[in-house]
Amino acid sequence: MSPPSSLSSPSRRMRCMCSTNLLIHCAFYLTILSTANLVAAQTTSTSPETATATIATGTNGYKYIGCYNETTTLSGTSSGTRALYGGINEVLPGEMTVERCLEFCKGGMEKGYRFAGLEYSRECWCATQLFSLSSKVADSDCELACDGDKSQICGGDLRISVYDLNGVVNSVAAAGQSAGLVLGLVLVVAGGVIAHLL
Repeated sequence: MSPPSSLSSPSRRMRCMCSTNLLIHCAFYLTILSTANLVAAQTTSTSPETATATIATGTNGYKYIGCYNETTTLSGTSSGTRALYGGINEVLPGEMTVERCLEFCKGGMEKGYRFAGLEYSRECWCATQLFSLSSKVADSDCELACDGDKSQICGGDLRISVYDLNGVVNSVAAAGQSAGLVLGLVLVVAGGVIAHLL
């Protein structure tokens, strides 16, 4: 008994061979695409967008003075006093950069707020004073990249990157806290102490 004519005909065999060749070509094409996607993924992981963020030295007259701990959760602070207090702030999710924050603080008050700080990638704090209970910590504690510029550091979780218009640290006590500063004056006449004034 001979096979059905539809299976043994030359046209049927040709269609089967074409289908097989098409599958081989499709598999080859998919292999090339997978390899290209793998290379692209590896290239993306080392691109500048994912490079390690660094600390900006400052702009607009402000100079970076260090990473400080936030004080809102510390015991002994009144009403959750912040590390930078006595000023203004803004939060810009997806947009914050060091330059934007320092420009914002420089525009505040007549000559700008003395201190500017960035926290949690998107928060900018401008202040006249740096709370004495805020301690300087390792720069590596401020590890979060800015929302608006992933190449810059913008503080951390309860860590604030602090900039100072004077470029020096001179933390002061908050209202109700004693700064503990006493000046002594001594009057000396002909080598003898006449009076000691506090």
